[in-house]
Amino acid sequence: SVFLCGKVNQQELKKIYEDSDIVLHTESFSLQKKMLTRLSFSTKIVDCLQSGRCILAVCWEKSASYKYLREQDAAITVGNLSELEKTLRELSENTGLIKEYSKKAWQCGYKNHRIEKIRDELMKDFDKVSQSTTVIS
Repeated sequence: SVFLCGKVNQQELKKIYEDSDIVLHTESFSLQKKMLTRLSFSTKIVDCLQSGRCILAVCWEKSASYKYLREQDAAITVGNLSELEKTLRELSENTGLIKEYSKKAWQCGYKNHRIEKIRDELMKDFDKVSQSTTVIS
């Protein structure tokens, strides 16, 4: 079943994720919205990964979010709405997929989105830029 909760704060969202088997990441399929968001990476994806829950991503297959989750094998992805019912039936008949993708989501989040890793990579980038910069006087 689905519960629409309206607006929630970060703490409430964390609790909702804890109480869920599957978290949903969706993006619009309207042409205008697809063009606006095709290169963006939603910060909500990191929240979903951190939840350690199975992610069902329903979004245009050429969007950056879809491509990332698909390449990382971190979510069950639906890139065409005509595939949604089949995917939902598959999930209901094979709950092992939910457990498998819960683990994959957590592993992707841990591997790629820990704050320590992000800081280290950022510092390396700053060092690289600072060493390659020429001072003109």
